[in-house]
Amino acid sequence: MKELHEVVNSHITSMIENGALNDMIAERLNQAIKESVDDSMRSYGDFGKALKEKMNASLNQALKNVTFPEYNKFVSEVAIQAYNDVLTEQAKPKIVAAIEQRLEAVPKEITANELLGKIAQYWREPCNEEGHEEIEIEWSDSHGMHLKIKHPEYDWETIKISCYDHRTPGIFTIGYLSEESSGRLSGTLNGATHNSGLRGYLYKLYCAGTTISGFDAVYGESVHIGWD
Repeated sequence: MKELHEVVNSHITSMIENGALNDMIAERLNQAIKESVDDSMRSYGDFGKALKEKMNASLNQALKNVTFPEYNKFVSEVAIQAYNDVLTEQAKPKIVAAIEQRLEAVPKEITANELLGKIAQYWREPCNEEGHEEIEIEWSDSHGMHLKIKHPEYDWETIKISCYDHRTPGIFTIGYLSEESSGRLSGTLNGATHNSGLRGYLYKLYCAGTTISGFDAVYGESVHIGWD
């Protein structure tokens, strides 16, 4: 055992003399310091936490002046979608009502009084807004029943209807339908484009061959559109 102790001492003495022991200590010391720094800089270490906070603060401040096209595009698309959702939600009932009104089937038979009521229904609100309370109708019973429905605000909106009772006396159907500004609406495909408002309603009566009775009861009258 004495010999082993002497061998170890001799080897250590030799390493000290040639500097090998110093190199080993320096290497281990460097490794220890490196590991200590790594541990300190990890996210769970105090130094690492402080460094992360500092970096986040610096990055966030810098990013205020930076734009990201992809992010901006995403935000824009979200905003547009949100706008469309709201618009669709609010507009849907109005769209449905408009479609139902335009596609509403007309009856096969109506009275002249009901016809005047429809004229009031379609023109009342826009005419009232301009201060009008009556829609004048020019009547003529020469070779048929002819009505010139005069729009109280716009002459070009005036509509002319010519009705005939060739099949049954007193039971009329619309034979001709025309507009003051654009001319004839009935008899050609052009009439199909006038599918809204009073023009559309009258055009559907013309196409359906709806019969109109009771003109004698309202002949010569105008249409009252004032709010009672």
